[in-house]
Amino acid sequence: MLPKNIVVIGKDSQNITQKLLSYCGTHTIKLHIVNPQLDSLSAIPSIDMIFIDGEDQWKAISHQLHLLQEQSELIEHFPLVVIHNAHSHIAYFICNSILELSYRDIAGCKGIGLLMTNHHTNTILSSLETKPLLPLVEDRRGEWHTKCELHNLQKTHAFIQESFLHLRNQYAQQSNDYIISCSKYDECQKEIHTTQQLLHELQLGYQELHRAINELSAENTKLQTVMSEMHSENTTLENVINDLHTKNAGLQSIINHLIQTASWRLTHPLRLFGSLLKKLRTK
Repeated sequence: MLPKNIVVIGKDSQNITQKLLSYCGTHTIKLHIVNPQLDSLSAIPSIDMIFIDGEDQWKAISHQLHLLQEQSELIEHFPLVVIHNAHSHIAYFICNSILELSYRDIAGCKGIGLLMTNHHTNTILSSLETKPLLPLVEDRRGEWHTKCELHNLQKTHAFIQESFLHLRNQYAQQSNDYIISCSKYDECQKEIHTTQQLLHELQLGYQELHRAINELSAENTKLQTVMSEMHSENTTLENVINDLHTKNAGLQSIINHLIQTASWRLTHPLRLFGSLLKKLRTK
């Protein structure tokens, strides 16, 4: 994704501006040249990339950074800020650390080429560090509501029109790692959510089981009480049965005696009649 609007702020009108004009004309990109003394950033919609001359007056740079932050907070869009010198050597760039990786990846998405040139010295870094610019940028960054990152490239870079060669490899791996981390994070979040649901279901099941165990315990206590009462009643019933057996034996003895007595009494007339017959025969 190429930038739609590129802004150049500062006194430089030779190196970077000419190269940007050629690049923007080739890729149909709007290039805005801004006087650092004028408050003209608000008139430019959706700025994607800003080049700031680090050798300009630090008060002017501070003012432009302040305006840039105000505008970015209004439209919720923070551009890529590149700090360079008059020879188009880039020392620092600032990007929004909360933006998606595809926007922060200067290498593949901005289409502006930066080539590492070892034969260049760190003159711009030395000159910027001797001026109040670096502390100024740090102070401004600390005041901004938007969380931004300040990157020191450590070596100077020459501006070219081809694709990024150095930063592409540097940030492509970070982008891939970030995407993989996000994917793994999403998977972990899903697993955590599923685990939480299972844990909630297990907790509900445990509560139901605990309730059922309490009910069974109460029923068991009642059953033990009933069994104890039945055992007591069974003992009483056995005693009653034993008493009945004893009484039954006594009654059986009485009945046998009565039967014997009744039999004797019933046969008494017969015995008397037999005795009389015997006496008559003897006469």
